[in-house]
Amino acid sequence: LAGQFKKEVVNGEDTCEDCKAGQFTDSSNAPKCKACNLGDYQPGYGQASCLPCSPGEFQNVSGATKCELCEVSTYFGGKARNRTCVDCPTGWLSAKGSTKCQACGAGTYGIGCESCPLGYARNGIDPITTQCQLCKLGETTAQEGSASCERW
Repeated sequence: LAGQFKKEVVNGEDTCEDCKAGQFTDSSNAPKCKACNLGDYQPGYGQASCLPCSPGEFQNVSGATKCELCEVSTYFGGKARNRTCVDCPTGWLSAKGSTKCQACGAGTYGIGCESCPLGYARNGIDPITTQCQLCKLGETTAQEGSASCERW
């Protein structure tokens, strides 16, 4: 049967055994089970196929029983990712297991969306997410991570 492989003959009869988790057979009388491909997994025993990793996950080893979540600041929007997830561009961030990245919010910028330093600000609609803007002469910020500069 699919999901099983033919084991050695016992008392003149063939015996079948279920494939282990992470393996499958898609035909009857298979001599052995096959490992799930990269990007796929199989948590169950005796299965006829493997399952693709969901968006936000990846699997970069064959014979896997589960998929791994994309790390923070990485993403993947498709299925069956067969290597680690894609890095978010500078000025963008994602949570663990994300399918997309989001631009850094107000008061943050750059790799990992760091807080703007004192004397710099970035409002939430600024399309440049890689840097904060220096406050004008006579203005500053009261704290790190400010969205706007204030007169002092």
